[in-house]
Amino acid sequence: MKKRILYLKLWWLDNIGNAFIDVGAINSIQQVENVKNGKISLIPISGYPIFLSARPNLQWIKFVPRPVVSCSKAMLRSYFEKLKIKVLQRYNNSVNENVKNVLDMISTIKADYVVFSGAILTIGFFNMFETIFNNLKKRDTKIIFYGCGGSNYSNLEVEYVRKKIEEIKPYALITRDSVAFRCYKDLAEHSFNGIDCAFFVNQLPVKDVEIDLPPYVVLTFDRFDRIDIERKLERELSEKYMIVKTSHTPVPTMTLFGVPKRVGEPNVLISDSPYDYLILYAHTEETHTDRVHACVATLSFGKPCRLYTETTRAELFKRVGADDINKKVVYPNIKKIEEKQKSQIDFLSTILV
Repeated sequence: MKKRILYLKLWWLDNIGNAFIDVGAINSIQQVENVKNGKISLIPISGYPIFLSARPNLQWIKFVPRPVVSCSKAMLRSYFEKLKIKVLQRYNNSVNENVKNVLDMISTIKADYVVFSGAILTIGFFNMFETIFNNLKKRDTKIIFYGCGGSNYSNLEVEYVRKKIEEIKPYALITRDSVAFRCYKDLAEHSFNGIDCAFFVNQLPVKDVEIDLPPYVVLTFDRFDRIDIERKLERELSEKYMIVKTSHTPVPTMTLFGVPKRVGEPNVLISDSPYDYLILYAHTEETHTDRVHACVATLSFGKPCRLYTETTRAELFKRVGADDINKKVVYPNIKKIEEKQKSQIDFLSTILV
């Protein structure tokens, strides 16, 4: 009898980079021998209904002046993790009640494996999907965390996530950075120190697309505290290149602290299709960005880029030799990326049987 994999698609409306993860993950799973030969079928299922039901309504923050928001965030930074724990504990029951009322396609469809990918080794994700994980465990469905990482790897986060993973007992854990691997490798039946799934987007046929644009650079800045950096880069680089600006937030109202690009401004891309962005990143001269997955996509296509933000999620770049990406423009090690891709697909082939 044919086996079935459900792949949980991430939510894209506030971050199109999640779509890069999804299309890369699905592409890599499709290269597994038992999927290619039809012994195992792959069905993508959206996690957006769960996210939407559990997401608090915080749109009122849009009416608070941005300098006040920025100052408040800075003041709360050292207390943020403790605050997050208390908030999640306080609202855990109500979140789970909301999720229970969703028509949960993930738990409804009979499957042998369910695959979760992305930055999901976090307090918020396990809180949001607790009901789903319980349902899957009751059905003896094998849970795979694929190309996964954490948020900040604080002691609070690691302790909380370890407890949840121990409860879930996943079939496999494939991490996207070595920190996550060290923290959680002992908690799954099968573990692998892998790469972010968005590094597989270079296997899609977008680099073969011919585009009618002069040499250009892409500026993808979505944080309002990076506006001055974007403007400075635009002044410097416009002397040599056409400037293309993108936003990774297709629906601006979905983010609280971002700076949506204005529709109608010259050479701005805001799209709900990951392929529009990937085509741009595949042909850019350089990418400058505060978005991690704008860099992942650019590097995968063999193009240079720089990340203008300090984040623990940048640990994933060390897996492909781009350690200094937030210090200077880095060029990709394509050979290393291809070696990591092959190793990851080989590992998937040993567990998807």
